[in-house]
Amino acid sequence: MEKIAVIKLGTSLLTTDNGTIKISFLGDLCEDIAVVKKADWKIIIVSSGAMASGKGCLKDDHHSICERSLFSVVGQPILMNYYSEFLKIHGIKTAQCLLTWNNFENQNEKVILERNLLKILENDIIPIINENDLIAEEELRSGDNDTLAAKVAALLQADKLMILSDVDGLYTDNPQQNPDAKKIEDVYKINDKIFSYVGEKKSENSLGGMKSKLRAAEIAGQNGVETSIFKGVLGGHNIIKILIEDKKVGTKFYPANKIV
Repeated sequence: MEKIAVIKLGTSLLTTDNGTIKISFLGDLCEDIAVVKKADWKIIIVSSGAMASGKGCLKDDHHSICERSLFSVVGQPILMNYYSEFLKIHGIKTAQCLLTWNNFENQNEKVILERNLLKILENDIIPIINENDLIAEEELRSGDNDTLAAKVAALLQADKLMILSDVDGLYTDNPQQNPDAKKIEDVYKINDKIFSYVGEKKSENSLGGMKSKLRAAEIAGQNGVETSIFKGVLGGHNIIKILIEDKKVGTKFYPANKIV
């Protein structure tokens, strides 16, 4: 029986500081995705990185909402081309899907979105989702793809939400600053104590941080979707370890209705 996994990838994993795509990492990731697809997993990718790619292409360093929108629409086809070419190597077709929050808040649009995403998956195509930054200025001010990934996972009642990060899970403090920080492997309830472990740190080209990842796990859990937050590592094969080998990687967040 085929299952659905939503995989969210952040800007810092996909692009360098100057906006170029990390080709080795993305190629390795797509190879792992091809492996899990053969193991009867339907895959949806929610990908950041367009804004950083566009900024690198235009060689600009401004940060207004309008300029961020410009960077994103320039960078989006660059990003999609890499995904398309790497997955094509494995015989996998891709579909670009640009969404806004309104697609989830408007009931009619929500129904259409669910139907069409499922149709894409039924045709053995991987949807690659990002915000439609040409018109979604409010998202550029306060949104993030962690939340978008959680909304997609909830909409489709996915079996797993996987958020790849530059840290290997949730810690009791910043492990880069506090050597005594402990990794939390299992979270059964996201509460104020869990949120107290994280700060607001985020990268220059990113709109999210660990706090947004916790919010995403909370949204997913409220809708019965299990979440894993873990480090995206070249050659780590963590997606395979979780989805095929059923190994625990990073931090696992259990939805309330599936706790045993």
